[in-house]
Order: sequence, then C-alpha cells, then structure tokens
Amino acid sequence: TLLASQIPMNISFSSGNRRRYAYAQAVANYLKKQYSYSMDLEELPSGTDAIEYFLSEGRKGYCMHFASAGVAILRHLGVPSRYASGYVIPKNGFTKTEDGYVAEVLDSQAHAWVEIYLDDIGWVPVEMTPGYADSVPGNRTEVVIEAEPEQSEEIPSSETASEPSDAGE
Repeated sequence: TLLASQIPMNISFSSGNRRRYAYAQAVANYLKKQYSYSMDLEELPSGTDAIEYFLSEGRKGYCMHFASAGVAILRHLGVPSRYASGYVIPKNGFTKTEDGYVAEVLDSQAHAWVEIYLDDIGWVPVEMTPGYADSVPGNRTEVVIEAEPEQSEEIPSSETASEPSDAGE
C-alpha cells in the first residue's frame, strides 16, 4: 500500500527476526500516533472497505481496525503476520477459589491484536491499538531472538492464553 511508504522507518537490520520485529514496532508506533481510538464511529459508506476507510478517511477506530490495518501493512512489507483476538482480563479480575482462579469474562473485554511470525520462535503478539500496551499476553515475558552470532535482543513472547484467529491469513 502507498501508506507503507509514509511510515518512518530507520531500520538497519538486513533480514530476519530483528527486521520483522522492527517493522512491526514502526507500524504500531505510526498507527498509534496518526490514528485515534474511538468506539463512536460514523456509519461506513455503502460499498466501502472498513480498513481502507479507517486508513484514508475515518482515521479513528477500535482494536479491530488497528489490528486489521497493522496486518495489511505488515504483509505488504513482507512480514508474516496475522490477526488475533481474545479477551483482556486485568489481574484484579481474577478471584482465587478452591479449584484455582476464576474470572468473569465480559463482551466489553474482547480485544484484537497482531501476531508476527519469527523464525525459531513462532507467533509473537504486537499491540497496534493505542492505550493497550500492557494488555497483550506476550508483553509479560521475554524471549531472545538471534541478531548476529553471539548477540541477542529481548522482545515480547508469543505465550498467550487465547487462541489466535486465522482470519485474514
């Protein structure tokens, strides 16, 4: 897409996982700075693609818009990516019982994010939606990816509690 050429990227990695992750972070930062989060959206004009409208005219949306746009841009850049969805439950939403922990899961806790594929690691979540930086399960732990022989960089883990959707793959 033309939009991909407008995203500021100063990425010096020539290939591999570090480049993919750097692209994902650049796209996430761009979307978070250039678009607004809102649940109160105008009616979509008839026959209009929701994500094209979000990126070109509407410029505001919720997690589904940010994640879908992120996947489209990343795929255009050659980064294997997919749309994932699940629920975000805060730690204080869990109650300890005799059998473990339980939580009430509400429709309002539904969320969507992007996952990118990193070689030898698998699918790693990347948050595209403003204000959800700590909501993606992988932001709680770290994994190491190889940069150059003998070097590594820490990035979020692909460990998630929800099953990602393969929609849009």
